[in-house]
Amino acid sequence: MRELEQFSDYFSGYIEEKEVVLYYADTREIAHTYEFETEEEAKKFYQLCLNVAEIAEEVPEKKRASVHQIFINESLKNVQYKATTYQ
Repeated sequence: MRELEQFSDYFSGYIEEKEVVLYYADTREIAHTYEFETEEEAKKFYQLCLNVAEIAEEVPEKKRASVHQIFINESLKNVQYKATTYQ
């Protein structure tokens, strides 16, 4: 497993081959995993997560994790992937 990277005060994660794992602070879920068909798709998604984190900084602190999750899920509508949420 790759070392966990802290992106902001509300989420962290890592990428390993075709899988991206995200952890959100202050949510009921322990982790969200996203498995893609190619490593390139995983890398693009990982970068998207980082970019969205910058945008979410403009949102009130208590809503950042929720806004981040909504935005990335919307961006995946036409992408083939397998998502798993651990609670």
